[in-house]
Amino acid sequence: MYDSHIATLLGLAQKAKESQFYHLRMLLMIVKGAKNYADVRTFDNRVYDTFRDACEARGLLEGDNEWNLLFDEAIVSASAYQLRQLFVTVVLFCSVGNVRALFDKYWLYFVDDIHHRLRSTLGNPHYVVPQEQLMSLLIQNLTDVFANSGGNIHYWRRMLCRGPSPRQRPRNPRQRLCRGLPSAKTPRGIFRR
Repeated sequence: MYDSHIATLLGLAQKAKESQFYHLRMLLMIVKGAKNYADVRTFDNRVYDTFRDACEARGLLEGDNEWNLLFDEAIVSASAYQLRQLFVTVVLFCSVGNVRALFDKYWLYFVDDIHHRLRSTLGNPHYVVPQEQLMSLLIQNLTDVFANSGGNIHYWRRMLCRGPSPRQRPRNPRQRLCRGLPSAKTPRGIFRR
């Protein structure tokens, strides 16, 4: 029993340390000319106690701005596979106010490798994959990533797929997709990692 409490406390301490590094990095993207950590934590002539407090004072943590900054930075150098992993990690373990808006903004970056593999499988490098099919394949892939991370996409699918009432005819790929996955017909096993 005590071992589990100690492990929990160690885990929380590690998470707090990682959080400080994350907030420091966020500030370093914005603060120019800082010569020390106190300069980084300073805003409007006030030195804040933590990097997180400084981020909050600058308005970087309002809404989902911090997650948008995170993904804006990540899309520059991360692979689509890494972006999917990051998305699931953020959704499961962080407080995202509007998961759907975050997904809508970045989902096309999550499917680059899926798009490439489908073109290769079909033997047609010029094939333009319909967005509905890409979305379906992405949701299938995210289902696995959520499961491997200890989560269940069924809760998040409701959030990602909110749309019209069931009687209304779906007008966009996400709405059609969410009616009943999987909708894309592709060779089995091609898109699993």
